Amino acid sequence: MWSDARGARHTFAGRLPASTLGRAVDIQLNAFPVSGLPKAPIYQYQVMVGTGAEKRGLIKAVWNSQATRSKLGPGWIFDGNSLAWSTTQHPAELRFNVNLDEEAGHAARPGRTDVHRVVVRPTAVIDFTCLDAYLTGTATYDTKILQAITVLDHIMRETPSSRFISIKRNFFAANSQRSPLGGHVEHTTGVYQSLRIAHHPAGHRLVVNADVANGTFWSSGPLSAAVLAVTKSRSEADIQLLLKQGNPKFFDLRRLRKLHVVTVHRKGGSDEYVIDHFMNKDSTHVLKFKDGSTQTVAQYFQATYNVRLKYPGWPVVQMTRKAVLPLELLKIKDNQRYTFKLDDVQTSQMIKRAVTPPRERWAAIDTGVKMLDWASDPYLRNYGMAIDPKPIVAKGRLLVNPKLQFGGTGTASQTDPKTSGRWDLKGKKFASTPALKDLSAWGVCVLSARGEIDKAAVQRFLQSFIQTYAGHGATLPPAYRDPAIYYAASNADPASFAQEAFQLAGNKHNSRPQLLMFILQDKNSITYGKIKRFCECKLGIPSQCVQYAHVQKAQAQYISNVLMKFNAKLGGFTNTVFGPVTSKKAILDNSVVIIGADVSHAAPGLNGPSMAAMTVSMNANATRYAAAVETNGHRVEMITDENIEKHIISLIKNGWSRQVGQGKAPATVVYFRDGVSEGQFAQVIDQEVAAMKKAFAKIHVMPRFLVIIASKRHHVRFFPQSGGDKNANPLPGTLVETGVTQPFENDFYLCAHTAIKGTARPVHYNVLLNEPQWPQDKIHTLIYEHSYQYIRATTPVSLFPAVYYAHIASLRGAHHSKGFGNPAAYDNTVTGTTEPIYEPLLPMANPAIMNPGMWFI
Repeated sequence: MWSDARGARHTFAGRLPASTLGRAVDIQLNAFPVSGLPKAPIYQYQVMVGTGAEKRGLIKAVWNSQATRSKLGPGWIFDGNSLAWSTTQHPAELRFNVNLDEEAGHAARPGRTDVHRVVVRPTAVIDFTCLDAYLTGTATYDTKILQAITVLDHIMRETPSSRFISIKRNFFAANSQRSPLGGHVEHTTGVYQSLRIAHHPAGHRLVVNADVANGTFWSSGPLSAAVLAVTKSRSEADIQLLLKQGNPKFFDLRRLRKLHVVTVHRKGGSDEYVIDHFMNKDSTHVLKFKDGSTQTVAQYFQATYNVRLKYPGWPVVQMTRKAVLPLELLKIKDNQRYTFKLDDVQTSQMIKRAVTPPRERWAAIDTGVKMLDWASDPYLRNYGMAIDPKPIVAKGRLLVNPKLQFGGTGTASQTDPKTSGRWDLKGKKFASTPALKDLSAWGVCVLSARGEIDKAAVQRFLQSFIQTYAGHGATLPPAYRDPAIYYAASNADPASFAQEAFQLAGNKHNSRPQLLMFILQDKNSITYGKIKRFCECKLGIPSQCVQYAHVQKAQAQYISNVLMKFNAKLGGFTNTVFGPVTSKKAILDNSVVIIGADVSHAAPGLNGPSMAAMTVSMNANATRYAAAVETNGHRVEMITDENIEKHIISLIKNGWSRQVGQGKAPATVVYFRDGVSEGQFAQVIDQEVAAMKKAFAKIHVMPRFLVIIASKRHHVRFFPQSGGDKNANPLPGTLVETGVTQPFENDFYLCAHTAIKGTARPVHYNVLLNEPQWPQDKIHTLIYEHSYQYIRATTPVSLFPAVYYAHIASLRGAHHSKGFGNPAAYDNTVTGTTEPIYEPLLPMANPAIMNPGMWFI
């Protein structure tokens, strides 16, 4: 019934007996038990304002009016849309009108009244005895429990929503300390809280997950300063240049749409407006009035307000209320959320402020809990709800770290429970390198964007690179020990210098190059993307980019790190693992395939396509994966049936079956899906898994499915009571199955990695379907051990590699789209279309690039 309430037409996999692996540890969680529930019933009402189709802003204004408060009385809670709750019972329907003109204290405008009808109708009685009985195990689940949890969630939100800036379940003080991120954007911290039912050995209970909330807001102040920032203009003199025909920076002003601004030209007062768009016109734009007269914007403000514009050449701004105002007379209101993707500089600054070590994070959580002040919350007290400010301490498990198997007989022991989770490649051979017969030639392209290139330093780096690769076990032909080097001009297009490097390498060795290395001067994402696009979609080969600064240093560790990716692109892999379980019996064999999937979306505010990527394991121990990616509509999270069929049949039939299955199809599919919310779990089964089963049926097989969701979008953090690492983070292998997990379904939190900075974020795994009936220990072992097999790292990674690779491949898909490097490609106002058309990605020039080379690494 829990699954039914969440929209599923079936039951998800149930909770299995807890893990027996490793040893027990105490983990403090940023979760707090609900210690008191309402004793008296709460009455639920349906609220309709006007016709029921009014906008939320109007509904809020009507609900908060004095007329509504006087009619209903104190203590009501409203969800902002259509539901309200009260401890007062009104058996009959209430009807009344609210005059917003009277509320505002001004006369009605001619021909328009601002009067709205309100209907409040009783719909349900929420009795919490059923919830209390359910939590103590004396009653089964029904829909009344879901109603009770919903009202409790709104009770918790009511007071902080009125006191703080509210963004969903995040709350920020209006006067909180702000720090600039650049681009007219600033950062602040607040508090997050969420109510959930949690599994507990003594019985289910309600808990509140509280965490630090990091918010980004537009800086208040002159709108012109924001224009300078978003267009990256140098000075105010450049603003009028935005109106020059075809200036691409004018497109960036779309970010400022929907911002609330106030005017600064009226003495003794100001008016508030909402930006609709920036007009591609200056203050000579002609305004037409009802009496038939006309004036330019500059003339109107001179005549009406005696304001002479200082910058008549700046763009004018169209407001949602039909007003057209000069840019220089507008100021951004404070406390407005910044909803767009941060650029590289802003991201760097954000990380410095948001990434804090465990002790600092817990102190911030404690500050947030005090800010919420549950004990003094009038709504919690009035409705009879109480939350214990003492955090939950859960019994977790610390799994034994696996051993790593490298090439030859060398192993690196990782059995010490106090290990940092890192290892060194020095003196170790890769577990697999490409065969000598499979290597032909490669080339190097050096891009000189500024200054002179030290060619001797390039030669030293390449010589060290080749020698180190041989030291890691690669047997290299002469062509690989003497790559062709092409020095590109500073202003060359990536397509042209990549083509020149490819031809030079092919001519030198009379063989088609298998890979190109690019030595770049900086981390320009557009140049990088164009290199990947041309090599993969035109030349049909993988590429490897390195930074010139690292080339000059030629440090051994850096070279080995690059070689892990270089080796993977040629068909090899770094290491395999075995541990307490796998040393006795292998987790995987040639009947099991692992499939990972992820969908990435265009940055907020852009109409670009979503990218759906799927990865498939390509050897028995799943150290290598092939990947495919394709467009998936606009912000569509579920992978389409067409994409699934296209990816699965190709990757399974032409890859896995030949290399792993000995010509047969898999008997078991382990499907890891990344990035979906709990509300979409049913869709994963009903749409994606169903589509995969149809695809497998076309190759006459029906494997058993183990379906696992991997998510990092949550607010649960681990704070070990003892035995943490030097930063007080949990050790790799820390597993939590209680305290904050679902009461009915099979889910758990696993911290598989060591956090380099800040507080470690465990991954939340939900097992939705378990047709092969794998035991819990086997699932935990697979996930944890394979975190040590991520092909380009010398540390265990936080996320299962299959979905990690799918995430990388989905991001790479953007480089293969027609809109890459052209943000206006999918903009309706530019293309003139009602809906953007998302064409398929450019195809790979050579299908062989898909496998065995991991082109996306």
